[in-house]
Amino acid sequence: MTMGTEKSKVEVDLATSNNPSAILENNSNTCKVLTLNFGETISNSYLPYSYLNPTLVEYIECVARMTQSPIDFVVSTIFAFASGAIGSRLILKDPKGYLNPPVLWVCLLAPSGIGKTPVLSVISKPFDETEADLDKIFKRQKKEWKRNGDSEESMPVRHHAYVSMSTLEGIGKVLANEPNGCILYRDELSGWFRDFGRYSGSGSGDIQGWLNIWDRKTYVTALATKEVETVVEPTLALIGGTQPEELPRILPIALFDDGLVARVLWCFPECQKPLKYLTEPIPERLSYYWKGLVNKCYGMKPTTVTMTQGAQRLFIDYWEKLASEIDAIDNSEIQKFIPKLQIYVEKWALMAEVLSSRSCDPSEREIKISSVGENAMHMAILSMECFRAWSIKVVETVFTTPNTIIPGKEETIKNLMHHYPNVSQSGLAKLLGVSAQRINSILKNR
Repeated sequence: MTMGTEKSKVEVDLATSNNPSAILENNSNTCKVLTLNFGETISNSYLPYSYLNPTLVEYIECVARMTQSPIDFVVSTIFAFASGAIGSRLILKDPKGYLNPPVLWVCLLAPSGIGKTPVLSVISKPFDETEADLDKIFKRQKKEWKRNGDSEESMPVRHHAYVSMSTLEGIGKVLANEPNGCILYRDELSGWFRDFGRYSGSGSGDIQGWLNIWDRKTYVTALATKEVETVVEPTLALIGGTQPEELPRILPIALFDDGLVARVLWCFPECQKPLKYLTEPIPERLSYYWKGLVNKCYGMKPTTVTMTQGAQRLFIDYWEKLASEIDAIDNSEIQKFIPKLQIYVEKWALMAEVLSSRSCDPSEREIKISSVGENAMHMAILSMECFRAWSIKVVETVFTTPNTIIPGKEETIKNLMHHYPNVSQSGLAKLLGVSAQRINSILKNR
C-alpha cells in the first residue's frame, strides 16, 4: 500500500484531537490515526473510552484491573454485549437515509492466558442470569401448556438473551422469534468458523446466510424438520474470542473472498500475561450498575435518530478519506475491510452516544438519546482506526504464517507445478485455502 505523506483535514483533526469535547488525557487512553502498510509493526493502539459515562468508565477500569486484561478487550466486549441488548430498538438514519442498528460483531484475539475468557465471563454475567430466567419461564409455560392440552400453534416460545449454537438453521429459528435481535456468544469463536458447512455439507450456503444476517437482509432457511423459516431483517450481535495461532487454520481464503472476515471487528492489541494472582471480586456496586445498564438497554423504546451537523461532517470526511485510500492499498485482503469500517463507524458512534449519555447514570431509569453528536462520532473514528490496524495484523497473521499450509503440502505443490506448469497458481491457492503469495514463496524455494 503506497500512501502519500500529506495528511487530509480529518487526519490532522484526529491526530491532534482538537475537538474540545474530546477527553483524551493520557497515552493509555488515546489512539492516533494510523496509516499502515502491509508488514509494518503495529503497536500502541488503544480504544478511547474516558468520554463514556463516568460510572461505566469506573466499571471498565475495574474489570480490566481485576482480570489483568487489556482494556481494549473490556471496551470491545461491553460495546458488543450492549449493542446486542439494544438490537433493533435503536436505529441510526445516516445522511443517505440508510438505517443501521448498533449491533457489532467482535472477536478478541490473544494467546491463551491473556484474559479473554475472564473478561467475557464477567461482562456476560447479567446475560447469563437473564438466560437462566428465560429458561425457567419457558419450562413453566410449557408445563402449563401440556397440562391444558392446548394446540401446537399455542405452544410457548423459548426466548433468549444469547445463544451459543452456530448453525444457520438454529440461529434462523431463534431470530424469527426475536424481532429486536439476539446475541451469538461463544467464548471460543474458532468453533463458529469451523462450523461452516459442517451440517449443511457445503460452506458456501452458510456463508451467504451469515452475510445476510450481518446485512440484515431477509433470508429463508430450511430447518431439520423440513419446515421453512423466513427471517425478516435479522438482527444479531456477535462476541467471542480466539487465539492468533488459530487464524491460519480457521480463516480459509473463501471467508476472505466472500467478505465474512471483513465483517468482524478484530480486537488484537499488544498483550502480556498476568503477573499477579488476584482474588478480589468486582465490587458489588459496579456489578449491580452494569446489570442495571443492561436492563436499561433491553428496555429502550423504539427510537430512530440522526447525526448532528458536526457529527455528519466528521462522518462524511472520514468516509471519503477511507474511500480515497482503497485504490492505494496494494493488498486485496486489506482492501475488503475498508467498506465495512465505513459502516461500523456509524454503529460504534451510535453505541458511543448511548454509553456516554447521562441516561447511563445509576439514578436514571431509562436510556434516551435524541441524536448522535460530534464527540461520539469523533471517538468512533478513532476506534475504527484501531480496528483498522488490528485487521492488518489479522491479514499478516493468516497470510505470512507457515502454518497456513499443513506441513507436508509444500512438496506436493512443488511436484504438481513441476509436472503441470500451466496450472493456475491463484486457482491452486484458492483450492487449498492459502494466499497466492504463499504459493509463490514455496515455488521460489524449490
